[in-house]
Amino acid sequence: MSPRNFSLGIVAVLLVLGSTKEAWMSQVFYQKISLEDVMDWSRVVVIAKLKKTETEKIKISSSDLETKKKAPPFLKRIFYFERVEVLYSRPEVALGKILAVLSANYEGELESHRRYYLENISESPIYFAYKPSESAERALEKKQPVLLFLRNEGQTFQFIVEDSYESLDKKDQILKMIEKKKAKDIEEPSAEPESAQPGEVSPFEDDQKKVK
Repeated sequence: MSPRNFSLGIVAVLLVLGSTKEAWMSQVFYQKISLEDVMDWSRVVVIAKLKKTETEKIKISSSDLETKKKAPPFLKRIFYFERVEVLYSRPEVALGKILAVLSANYEGELESHRRYYLENISESPIYFAYKPSESAERALEKKQPVLLFLRNEGQTFQFIVEDSYESLDKKDQILKMIEKKKAKDIEEPSAEPESAQPGEVSPFEDDQKKVK
């Protein structure tokens, strides 16, 4: 399995065209991946504890003034974590004490929202996802430290896949994976991070509260 195309995190999309009345929001599917894949794909691995979550409204508007179609705002979720320890970062980046982390599929969800309301296109995306342990879920709920697996562009962070966090019980296992990953990094120097492809919505760009 390759991470090459998950700037949108979508393996496949089923498109259904219809009128405004006929269009509907389809089900989202998830393809589970292993902890090894999560670790292999991650650019940043930290221990952190959740401080708060916020929801930001992103205005959606049509560039076609003739259609005058309207859409409700897209709700952008932001997770704020307090950094406890940095285990891995490639390329190295100076991490602040508080990390603002976007959901793994922010770009795809935003684009699906826009296409549904403005273009009458319903999508059934398949996203990559990890299944954290029950102890990890409890720790996150109680705002206790957990392992976070992220990607980033500068100081903008995003979960590498859906639910890419794990319990500290896995720390020793992760540290061993990191040593192997560092050795691989030396053998295969990192290329510049790929930007979003034409037509894709990047989570790392200033969306300016509007998607056209």
